[in-house]
Amino acid sequence: MNSDKDFVRSYLVCKGIDESNIIFNSAQTNEQRDKHYENGNFIGSPFRGYQSTQTIKIKSQNITSIEGVAREIPVLLNISSLV
Repeated sequence: MNSDKDFVRSYLVCKGIDESNIIFNSAQTNEQRDKHYENGNFIGSPFRGYQSTQTIKIKSQNITSIEGVAREIPVLLNISSLV
């Protein structure tokens, strides 16, 4: 996650966002389970894996710039999948 964090920070700075306005919240990890039913009765929830997420907050008075970056999130996701 740290390399992703650095990548996102660099991307945002390149888009003109001041690094001091970028706030990374702590990562959250949640256990994922599937619910299994048989004849309408719950029979268990086998473990599927973990999902980790981390949110980013950007503080800025320049709403137009932030909106522009927000609309480009798909580009960021596509680039990060190649790295």
